Amino acid sequence: MLLKEPKYKFCHWLKKQFLISGDHPETWQYFNSYPSMLAERQRQVYEGGKHVIHPLSIFCFRWNSLMVFINLAQMMLAPFRLTFLLDVWPAKIWTLDYVLLAHHIICLLDIIVKFNLGFHEKNKVNCALKRKKIALRYLCSWFLLDVCSSLPLPQILIYMECHRRYILLAHCLACLRSARIVTCFVDVKVFMKKLTTSYSWHVSIQHLMLLIVAAHWCSCIVYVFPVFYYYWYGQLHSTNNAELISLHGRLLDIPVSARYGFSLFFTACAIFGIRYYMFHTHTRHEVVVNAVIILIFSVFTVYITALMFKLYLTKHNAELRYIELMDQVERYMRQKLFPAQMKKRVRDFYNYRYHGRYFKEVTLNCLSEQLRSEINLYSCHRLVENVSLFEDIPASVVGAILGCLHAEVYMPNDVIVRAGDVVDCVYFINSGTVAIYTGKGTEVSHLDDGDLFGVVALIMKDLKQAATVVAIEITQLYRMDTKYFRQYVLTNKTMMDRIQTMVSQRMHVTVLIDKCTDKPR
Repeated sequence: MLLKEPKYKFCHWLKKQFLISGDHPETWQYFNSYPSMLAERQRQVYEGGKHVIHPLSIFCFRWNSLMVFINLAQMMLAPFRLTFLLDVWPAKIWTLDYVLLAHHIICLLDIIVKFNLGFHEKNKVNCALKRKKIALRYLCSWFLLDVCSSLPLPQILIYMECHRRYILLAHCLACLRSARIVTCFVDVKVFMKKLTTSYSWHVSIQHLMLLIVAAHWCSCIVYVFPVFYYYWYGQLHSTNNAELISLHGRLLDIPVSARYGFSLFFTACAIFGIRYYMFHTHTRHEVVVNAVIILIFSVFTVYITALMFKLYLTKHNAELRYIELMDQVERYMRQKLFPAQMKKRVRDFYNYRYHGRYFKEVTLNCLSEQLRSEINLYSCHRLVENVSLFEDIPASVVGAILGCLHAEVYMPNDVIVRAGDVVDCVYFINSGTVAIYTGKGTEVSHLDDGDLFGVVALIMKDLKQAATVVAIEITQLYRMDTKYFRQYVLTNKTMMDRIQTMVSQRMHVTVLIDKCTDKPR
């Protein structure tokens, strides 16, 4: 029993890895709740059995991440083995062949995994988990290519000392693995979701991978004609790549590192279109190679340019929309013949309001009350820190108050409220300075960040503004309607006491100033 227990635990752990998991980066994209994920897990056991692997399982994520590196390695190593490690007869097994043999074994295991791995059906929420459906889909898609590129035929044929033409065919079959670059794109995106949610990072990593593979393949294409000639006829062509290697095609006499470095340089020259100025082509084969490399990277350059432009627009969308908005404002001001001073005030308003970035305000109505409260507290943290009225007040109460605020921006010399107006709101100063004037036009004081005004009239019986408030500089205010102010602020004993104290002080100062103003000189 003691011997069976570790085996039982391992089998239980392995089965759990095959089931749908919340740790997969895309699980919550398809399932919105934990109960729905459990229901999918039960469906997996019922439809697929114990050994079917869910595409949203942690095993699938880890295996696909591993296969990204394996596929990329074979895409790089298989063409390198074909074009740079030429076999001198009798052929020998290179160290790289053992590495490729290990890759072939893993790729054969991948075929077994693919026969047991579910997939997402198009335009459907559920995943296909029936074995027959999984096998049929795989047989009609990647099976033949995977088998041809996974069999260790080159190593077997070299060991058996078969004819070099068969070995050439086997090497070419191993290179077919490069078609898996399509699935690598998808798997890299899923892997990157585990690290970051940035769209720019996802696209950048994917296309950096594509650039490296393309440059490597083009470097191998440089030698493809002399290598094929060598494997087919058993000798090197006398003119192929003569100028390229400066030794009239004697590829076997040049170190592998030197050949690969020169082919990379040759590829770079072809990319920038300077091949014909630096090297002379001796055969039609070299012309074809050069043309193919230029064509590949011309298409790639156009594609990358369009992609970078798209990424730039995505990253700087807010700035571009602000420029478009300001362009519309400028056209409107020109059409209406605004004076220069008014134009300046309008420009200053938009610069202060949007800070060079324009975007629509996000609506919070669909969020829970607690989440809205937390967002409001974070968004208005500067106001909460400056307003002494909110000191030692529960965060839930402050969050509810902040949810009732509306931002407004006033330019210098704008009249915010006038003495005698009926009270309909209270103002909190987020940033800026305002001046308070009595009904007789005497300046009482200045209020700045964290102060509030409009509360004196709420305490008075006539509900009329006792003073005029004028913005001295560009000022951002938060306006709160009186009904919400009464509901959340005046019903709180601590805040009510603080307001009464503040109102008494302000009324006392105002009365003293009015008396001083009324004294005859």
